Amino acid sequence: MKYKELDKKRANAEFAAKRDSIDYDKFGSTIFCNSSMNSWIESVNYSKQMDLYIFGKYADLSEWDNAIKDYENERSRCKDFNP
Repeated sequence: MKYKELDKKRANAEFAAKRDSIDYDKFGSTIFCNSSMNSWIESVNYSKQMDLYIFGKYADLSEWDNAIKDYENERSRCKDFNP
């Protein structure tokens, strides 16, 4: 039951990240870019929670650690532009 709940939240976060990424490409506003990055981090977070739920202490959390480390670098690429 908990796994299904986490999977639904992960899917929603991925959908939001993709939607905001498309809006960023379309409108060129940093608001959409930042929102997309935040949703992407949220998606990775739910994915790793699912792994922890299944694998326990043997879960591979390196993807989550890398996402957190790279967050500021990736977010700094968000710039306003006129499409």
